[in-house]
Amino acid sequence: MSADLRTLRGTLEGLRQRGAVTLAAGVTGVAELDGFLATLPGGAITLKRAVITADDPERPASLTVAGSVAETWPVPGPAGLTLTIDRATVSLRSDGDAVAGSLEVSATATVGTQALPLRGTAAGATLRFSLADGKQRRLSLAEAAVAIIGPQATSYLPAGVPVFDSLRLTSATVAFGYWIGATTELSLELLGTGKAGWELVPGSLALRNVSATLGTAYRTSRATGGRASFAGQVRGTLRLGQADFEVTVPLIPGHRWELAVAPGQGLPSLADLAAVTGADPDLAQRLAAGLRSLGAGEITPQSVRLFADRHAGHLAGATVRGSAPLAGAHLDAEVSLPGFEVAGALADPASLTLDQVAGDAGAVPDVAVSGLSLHAAPAADYYELAAEVGDGQLAADGRVLSDVAVEIVRAGSEVTATVTATISADGSPLAEKLADLHWQRPSGESR
Repeated sequence: MSADLRTLRGTLEGLRQRGAVTLAAGVTGVAELDGFLATLPGGAITLKRAVITADDPERPASLTVAGSVAETWPVPGPAGLTLTIDRATVSLRSDGDAVAGSLEVSATATVGTQALPLRGTAAGATLRFSLADGKQRRLSLAEAAVAIIGPQATSYLPAGVPVFDSLRLTSATVAFGYWIGATTELSLELLGTGKAGWELVPGSLALRNVSATLGTAYRTSRATGGRASFAGQVRGTLRLGQADFEVTVPLIPGHRWELAVAPGQGLPSLADLAAVTGADPDLAQRLAAGLRSLGAGEITPQSVRLFADRHAGHLAGATVRGSAPLAGAHLDAEVSLPGFEVAGALADPASLTLDQVAGDAGAVPDVAVSGLSLHAAPAADYYELAAEVGDGQLAADGRVLSDVAVEIVRAGSEVTATVTATISADGSPLAEKLADLHWQRPSGESR
């Protein structure tokens, strides 16, 4: 059981040397504080010019120990960030027959040319800091990234973009601990100012109202040592057609930038995307007509991504993921621009039967399909649906079929339908076209 606060006050006064009180594990008898203090680089924290205050000298219910600190605590992780600890306050209070306590710390972290004042608290053996004031501070995107990731961060960032040379810091958080298994988490949020933007494709594709978020996590373990991960993105407004859209650009190495359009305020149309990617504007209408010829409806966009070459400065293309109706079911489809090629698959194969896929192409049984794929290339006027049926569901001429597939192709004005399957004859599988075979279920029911 922890000592009462009156006795604890006497203990702390007895530790005072030249005005300083050193707090190590076991001094306060508070388990959370002891656990944290034991993990510190020196196993203790020294409060200089310490002030010990009790709410009642005789029967205290609360007790504080506060003082200045002149220590540097390294933040675990690859960036080598350090905190200069300026001041600490230990607050103790009676909690029934025990004593509870907390630790608050003021610190300074240097990021680029800025000294950031931080205020943190200990939660268990983890310290969590955030910005201590609302003063405006400016950082470059590179300064911020190097501070929390390390020098390798420059490969993640856009180069030679003036708007990123001076961003306003709006948030900073630091969380870490010194115990094995602790996770270091660092994050910075920055906001662009003025009218300057980021031209990903000069003259045609520019982000306005830019902001950036950077974050890193570093976890230690006995088995693997330390592992770091990084997540960063730039957000902004992109003009497509006659509307503005919110987009995010992940900061990752590679040869291209990926712009994801946020779906909250709607998505650009295929026609708008055709214009920005330089696609033939007639392809969107030809795609819709081709899908209708297969019994499918138009594709409703659900997500849009554009791709810009980060070195050559041109738009490499775009992808649209969406859904298209087919006989009461739904196809998950992806459209690639500028060619408007489409690849898709049935979201729920069990929701569609083989005769619904074939339509007027031929008389086939109404068994559920086990898979269905769509391919379309409107520039070549080519559209294809391919369906599969699970083994053993069908029989033809009294023989059980496997690898049953129905393929419907529209190329130009010509539509062809092909049904293939594997028939076991005398123990040997034979692949046959089944246009003229008499269909029946394995139970003998004819179709």
